Amino acid sequence: MSFAEKLKTSQSELLYLVRGKDKGRVAWYYLLVDKMKQPIFTTTMKTKPSIMHLDEYGQIIDSGWGENPPADVVERITAQFGG
Repeated sequence: MSFAEKLKTSQSELLYLVRGKDKGRVAWYYLLVDKMKQPIFTTTMKTKPSIMHLDEYGQIIDSGWGENPPADVVERITAQFGG
């Protein structure tokens, strides 16, 4: 496995598709969680998902309104981070 493939695999383990509400509207977010914050993120997702500020846990890669991301976004994220 090449270095680039290893990097893509390690990042895919830190990539989350998060669904929720923002200002009362349904929204989705692709969040690349900081490796050091992953345990806190996963615990918070289970215990207090309604009061999260995602940018505190990592980098929002993409986001939008609606229940699910559009197909072109899913394809781009999958190509970039693996799936």
